[in-house]
Formats: sequence, structure tokens, C-alpha cells
Amino acid sequence: MFANLSLRIRNAAGSFWRELRTAIRSDPDARWTLFSAAVAAVLLAYTKSPTGDTFSLFTDHLHHTRAAWTFFHLGLEAYIEPFSKTGREVYYPQPGITWGQLPIPYPPGMFVVFAPMALIGRYIPMGSVVYAKLAIVYMLVLMHAGLWGLVKLLRQQELSYFALLVLMLWIFGLRAGLQGFYDGAFLWTGVIATQRLIARRPASAIIWYTISGVISYRGAAFASFALLAVWQLLRSDASLARKASVLGFAAVGSLLTAGAFWLLMTHSTVATRHGAESSLLPLDFRGYAVIFIGAALCVALSLSASLLVGATAAVSTILCVLHAGHSWHGFVCFPVAMALAIERPKRDYAPLLVIVYIAFMWQFAFGYPPFHWLDELLRFIQRGGAYNKA
Repeated sequence: MFANLSLRIRNAAGSFWRELRTAIRSDPDARWTLFSAAVAAVLLAYTKSPTGDTFSLFTDHLHHTRAAWTFFHLGLEAYIEPFSKTGREVYYPQPGITWGQLPIPYPPGMFVVFAPMALIGRYIPMGSVVYAKLAIVYMLVLMHAGLWGLVKLLRQQELSYFALLVLMLWIFGLRAGLQGFYDGAFLWTGVIATQRLIARRPASAIIWYTISGVISYRGAAFASFALLAVWQLLRSDASLARKASVLGFAAVGSLLTAGAFWLLMTHSTVATRHGAESSLLPLDFRGYAVIFIGAALCVALSLSASLLVGATAAVSTILCVLHAGHSWHGFVCFPVAMALAIERPKRDYAPLLVIVYIAFMWQFAFGYPPFHWLDELLRFIQRGGAYNKA
């Protein structure tokens, strides 16, 4: 029996690897994804950061795993009390109590994303650096899944400036994954939703857009996509019960996300949120400039690409103002590029305008100028993998 089972496993493994090799040979996106993963693996192995992230700047991958474990034990208390208090009430062998002055500031889907790492960190003994790097590996898997799906979507339209658009998005995403951010999860679910939207499966699209929003507040950047899916659903031949159940699911998910944000604002103060709030609020000259230039680009994108691209850029502009100040929040611009995949642009130069829009917002809202990543990478290599070494 065991010999037969072993043979079946070997045959299944062989079949899997043959199919994988065939896919890699025929799919340039798969080859690019593997190359990117290899580069990320080299950088991760080379880093000497005690927290595992490549540039030794951030700790979200550690914070979120410990926060998930805390929530699984304390429930709503984790949203009400400061993390410096709740995080120490539950034993956890790995570090991660950062931003301790705040309660958990993320929607509940984040806990689901980090549940696997929370279980590994609790029950599998390992050093803190090994654990931190393993968490980064998990972030990179999520990020590459999202980026690969995004490229597959954009390739369908045979866009001009495709390579430049993909390259800037990919570098941004890879950098964020190496720093331990989990935005690959909301991006991946958003890609799945958009695939359903293009396939005229609005019910499934709404469910996946809702999941994206429950995972991360930045899922709100898909609002225009979700509204289009709702419009398609209402006009479809689906039964009334089907429509009601899907919209009910979306309403519950939206309430959970809004409730998490309300708890954060209710159980924290301006002083404890210092450093986490938007750098463009209250509005000053720079903030108004971002709004007005963003609005002008929204109009240009509506005329050159589609109304959906323009509307998505409008949503993104609002979120850029509300979330300004932290580079990784620039993921709210990704849906503007994704909108190009839903309807072919009216003008060939439309993708170039999207590139200009995203680059402008990254620099003036999030402090991420062009080639900032290259400056970080050169510093990282020069200092032998210890980015913050004096």
C-alpha cells in the first residue's frame, strides 16, 4: 500500500513539475515572476537587518503577526486598548509590539492574512531573525501573486508603454514586499475581482472587492470598480435572492472595515496617532496643489483612456490626500493602472498619462521620487546588507 502511495506521489510531483516547466517556457510573465523572486531571495539572504526587512526600516510583518495572535485571544479588546497593553497580555515567543500606543489599526481581514505566520511563530521554535525573514518570504509570495496577476490583466489590452508601466509598478511592489508590507494580499484579491468583472461575473467580483477592502483600507481604491460591478449585477438576470445576498455580504464587509476604523479613531488621540496621519492634512499649499493637479490629470485620463480610469484616479487622489506621508500607501494608485485593463484606452498615449499620474502622486503625496529605490539599493549593497549601518 505504502509503495503504491509513494508511486502516486512521485507521479503527481513529476506531472506538476512538467506542467510548471511548460508554463514557464510559454509564459513570459511566469519567467519574469521567477526572476523577480530569485532577485528578492538574494536580497533577503544578503540583508543583515535584525528585523528581516531589507532596509531595516519597518516592522509591519512582525507587528501584524503578533497583533493577529493577540486578536485571536482577546477579540474586540485588541481594537480598544493600546497594543502595548494587549500585546503583552498574551504570550508570544516572537517580537512585534510596535506602534504600541495605538490599538490595532487595521481591518479584520488582516488577521486572516497573518494567521499562518502567527501559528508558525507561536508553535515552531526559531530565532527572531529567521522568523522575521520567513515572514518577509510570506509577504513576497503574496506580492508576487498580486503583481503577476496585475501584469496578466494589463497584457490583455496590448497597451503602449506597457513595459515602463509594469516596471514602475513591479519595482514599487517588490520594494514594499522586501520591507515587510502585506499590500500584496489586497492587490491579489483586487486582481481576482477585476478578472471576474472583465468576465462579466459581477456577483463574484463584488465578493472579491469586498474581501480586498476587509483585508486593507487601501482596498477602498477599488471603489469605482466595485460600483461598476454593482451596476452590472443589478442589470443582470440573477435572482433577487442572489442579488440581495451578494449586496448584503458587501454591506457587512464594508461595515466591518468602517467599524475597525471608527474604533481606531474613537480609542486613540491625536497625540497617539502622531506619525500615522496624513502629512497633507490639514491642507496647505502643497495639499491643494496635489488636489488640483490630480483633478486635471483625472479629466485628461477620462478623455484619453476611459471614464472608469478617470473615476478611479479621482478616488485615488482623495485617498492620496487622506493617506499621504508613507511611501507604501502609494498602492492606492495601482487601481488607476488596473483600470486600463477593463476597457481599451481611447488614445495610445493614455498609459503614459497614467504613468505621469502615479509618479506625481508617489513623489508629492508619499515622498517616493523616481529612482528612490535605486538609491536605497546602492546604499544597501555599499553597506554590505546593513542599510542603516553608521
